[in-house]
Amino acid sequence: MSKILVTGATGFVGKRLVPELIAAGHQVRCAVSRKVDWLPAEQVIVDKLEDDPDWSEALSEIDVVIHLAARVHVMKEKSTSVLDDYCKVNSIATRNFAQQAAKHQVKRFLFLSSIKVNGEYTVKGSPFTEESITQPEDPYGISKLYAEQYLQEISQNTALEVVIIRPPLVYGPEVKANFLKMLDLVGKGLPLPFGKVENSRNLVYIGNLVSALCTVVTHPNAANQTYLVADDDSLSLTQLMRLIGDEMNVKVRLLPIPVRLMERLFKLLGRNNMNTRLFGSLEVSNSKIKSQLAWVPPVNSTEGLRETVKWYQCEFNS
Repeated sequence: MSKILVTGATGFVGKRLVPELIAAGHQVRCAVSRKVDWLPAEQVIVDKLEDDPDWSEALSEIDVVIHLAARVHVMKEKSTSVLDDYCKVNSIATRNFAQQAAKHQVKRFLFLSSIKVNGEYTVKGSPFTEESITQPEDPYGISKLYAEQYLQEISQNTALEVVIIRPPLVYGPEVKANFLKMLDLVGKGLPLPFGKVENSRNLVYIGNLVSALCTVVTHPNAANQTYLVADDDSLSLTQLMRLIGDEMNVKVRLLPIPVRLMERLFKLLGRNNMNTRLFGSLEVSNSKIKSQLAWVPPVNSTEGLRETVKWYQCEFNS
């Protein structure tokens, strides 16, 4: 078994990953900004990523790094360069961290990237693969691509093995942001104008992402590879809302409003990005990790949504 350093251990993915690594027999150390009582692993305090911290204590005797920590929102609304803010944490700090890891003879560096590196949408029936051209469109996706490029350069010049994981939207118990808003909308039973949305999108259940991360920790075939990780099932927005409604035992009323009409409305409101998120397709192929590593998502989408709804109802309807 390996001695593993995890960053972002108190986040959405990290909270699920650390117990699974320990259950698999690994020794786990977590790099944290402040110690917490509930984390079942050794904790080492490290300065903010953008401050170029010294990782010496955290990296001592470590075999594998799993780097989950990232900036997903820019905190300084008046920043002169949003891209710079993302890159300080997601790109430059990752490069500095990996360089120190290589000097400490760490064997493998796992980096949680994003499908946004590939782009924001696909043509229906033509999913993203690891061979797809990288075309990030927003600062977050660009910063993740820069990080990947830094890591690949480091791996070419040192003995450090790099494994890159690109997931789409991650859902599951304790999910936040847009997916939580969707749970709220469905749960209220209000009429929603999405009855004619026939897009196709892949998501990834948190348990499936954690399973994939645990698989690539030590698998010899994963060295210096990039993997897209997603659920097997692709769903339209309409299907997703109906499945959530079924699990909530709520009647979902989806009005058959033409998609083009809604697209024009969002465009007039200056929310063109909502058109891509709500109506565009984003299909992701997980064929490579399944064929190379014999990995299979342990949870199907229906089961994943069921667990997510159970959490939601306990958390917000009790």
